[in-house]
Amino acid sequence: MPPRCALGQVQPATEPDDYATALDRVLRFIEAGDVYQINLTFPAVLKAEGDPLALYDRLRSSQRGGHGVLASTGAHWLLSTSPELFFTLEPGGHLTAMPMKGTAPRTEDESAGVVLAADPKTAPRTS
Repeated sequence: MPPRCALGQVQPATEPDDYATALDRVLRFIEAGDVYQINLTFPAVLKAEGDPLALYDRLRSSQRGGHGVLASTGAHWLLSTSPELFFTLEPGGHLTAMPMKGTAPRTEDESAGVVLAADPKTAPRTS
């Protein structure tokens, strides 16, 4: 019989009023033009039982993230899937980090704004 896993119900670990306050702050940033997108997240808790490898396999097949990690500290397991490559450790100890789409180094150089505005990935959208 293959290893099994089971998940309990997801429970937000943030109070509704705290989330509403954070959402209001995000909306003010967007309205002010300080940002055009923010991923507002919050922690959640759920009980997982069974084989971590079976759970990871279930996550990978259902989310089709493309990239992922399964790691154990000995006391805890870390399971993650994502469409974004955060980093990869290559043979010989070479570490490659890739920023998520739309990120760029912070700079005070005005020419950076010109470059970003000309890039189709980050250029302002018009309708």
